[in-house]
Amino acid sequence: MARGFFYRNFDGWWYAQLTIDGGRVQRKLVKGRANEKQAEEAYIKLRAELLNGAEVPVAPAPSVTVAEVIDRFLDHSQANHKAATFQYYLSYLVPFAKAHGRLRSSELKALHATAWMDKKAMKRGRGARSSQRSSARSPGRKSKGWSTKRRSGS
Repeated sequence: MARGFFYRNFDGWWYAQLTIDGGRVQRKLVKGRANEKQAEEAYIKLRAELLNGAEVPVAPAPSVTVAEVIDRFLDHSQANHKAATFQYYLSYLVPFAKAHGRLRSSELKALHATAWMDKKAMKRGRGARSSQRSSARSPGRKSKGWSTKRRSGS
């Protein structure tokens, strides 16, 4: 039988994982790997409170801007990719951040990248071809996928 609490190395906390209204909710219990017994006691107490009608507060998702995601991704890319790959991402993502950086990452849609690429191509005097759009969206997909993985702890 799987227990409903676990330890996360990245932040040093024991967490409870609960299913509430069909969705999973995680809640911090106690800090420190050595505190497994206290984590188990806190988990049992939390379960008892829920059975007696207590509500579990759910933390809102972090509100991060597109510029913050791009900055973090570029820091990661510079440290983990070849210089040419980093420069490629930089050449697309910095101008994109100037255009859409104030948006919340949750508000970013594919149409933002498509419209931005079309506008960029029109400045050069030609329409954006499908391959150009695909090429320009690639760094954006990488950075958004990267931020999602970081948030979920994968």
